[in-house]
Amino acid sequence: MKCRWISRLCRIFQRKRQPTPTSAAIPAKVKIMGDKLPPGTKVAFKSGRACLILDWLAEGTQGHVYRAVLDGDRVCLKIWKGNGATTPQQRSHLVRYAAQGRPTTTFVKVLDVVPSQDGGAPVGYAMELVDLSQVEGIEGLLAYTPLPPMSHLVDLAILLVLSLRRLHARGLAYRDLSLANVRFDFKRRVWVVFLDPDNITPDGAEYPIGIRGTLGCLAPEIITKGAPPSQLTDLYGVAVLLFQLLMGGMHPLYGRNHLRFQVDGEKTRLFMEAHRPVFVFDPACDANRPDEVAHGRLIYCWTGLPHFMQQLFTRAFTAGIVHPEQRIRESTWLTALLTLRGLIDACPQCGEERFVEPNGSKAGSKSALCRQCQTEFAVGARLVASTGSEIVLRPGVTIRSSQLKADTLHRGTDCTIATVAAVGMGKRRLALRNTSNAPWTLQKKDRRSRPLLPSRAVVLDPETEIHFDATPTVGVVKPSL
Repeated sequence: MKCRWISRLCRIFQRKRQPTPTSAAIPAKVKIMGDKLPPGTKVAFKSGRACLILDWLAEGTQGHVYRAVLDGDRVCLKIWKGNGATTPQQRSHLVRYAAQGRPTTTFVKVLDVVPSQDGGAPVGYAMELVDLSQVEGIEGLLAYTPLPPMSHLVDLAILLVLSLRRLHARGLAYRDLSLANVRFDFKRRVWVVFLDPDNITPDGAEYPIGIRGTLGCLAPEIITKGAPPSQLTDLYGVAVLLFQLLMGGMHPLYGRNHLRFQVDGEKTRLFMEAHRPVFVFDPACDANRPDEVAHGRLIYCWTGLPHFMQQLFTRAFTAGIVHPEQRIRESTWLTALLTLRGLIDACPQCGEERFVEPNGSKAGSKSALCRQCQTEFAVGARLVASTGSEIVLRPGVTIRSSQLKADTLHRGTDCTIATVAAVGMGKRRLALRNTSNAPWTLQKKDRRSRPLLPSRAVVLDPETEIHFDATPTVGVVKPSL
């Protein structure tokens, strides 16, 4: 019996130790640009390293994509086709982009490039292998019933805009912002993946051929005027993606006008998005309003959005469509989204999250009606920062430094600095716990002050100011209870 188990373990061990396919040079009759490369093909890189193709993954307009092994790690290898789908200028830019490094970890990293045999532009590149089964596009993310929590969606929206801002700061643009090319890791909440590094090119670079965008997020001037993809067209695309994230996946231009078409083909979409684009909530034109039955989710999400966000989206899809230079910049989106993050409250009965209006607005209210279970509840107390931003307090809420000072987000130093907990008899009082690495300063109305060390908590009091730093550089907050 013992010998039988030993022999079985040996067979299992031998199977696990089976080598990867034997490497072979590219056959003389096979063109690396154009032909589909067989498993076991060895492809050399500019650095002198080489990868071994394991299997073929997909084929697109521009090239073939393979799973390969490089330095013992699984990678994704893309080899362009020789059919004129890309230009040498585009491919040469990828070499410069790879040398610079990606703007943030939200972009897929280029690991190496495949040089051409004649010394010209590269013919392919290796990048990180992204497991698409672990990430979702916006359509998949919003297919959940009920929708994901608003706090998760706002966090993803913030990271999406921040990633694009850092790309633009390098003078680059992403030629194909779309539902397919931007993916989210919902389990990790705040991880965005921009696929296809070869879509990243210098701002406004004009190529006679190549990717110009995808319908749905394609700026109208690319279709109607032949404008090249640029940072301005990126701003249109990101506005569409933000709208879809916060509006349950619905498109900002698809209202009743879209329902009049019997066939939802390319001609219909070109008409709706480029030749006659009308925002579904355009205050000057109600012809394309959402249908109460077909677009019920859109109406539900829009009516629950604070007025200042409605105004931003209205600007983005009215003046921003006609005048590209008037599109909402990343800094404006970030300021609005950080404000929005602080205005999320939750029903104490069912936990449904909803946005509330700022206290200073005409629509502000001390009570709210849960639209899920119809329970009326008091809107949570708020921290009011010296910058004017508000943070609704409820047990479990986390406060990030970027909500008090956006500079920490731009510098990459954003972190959780506080958490809210219910304390006291009946859990009716709220306390704030210092989760940062620096002491806070608590200052009473009579100007007396004392420190609050990390990991310690303070019961919130309207008469106490909280300085979230040893020096008041992050923010001063007055509890509004």
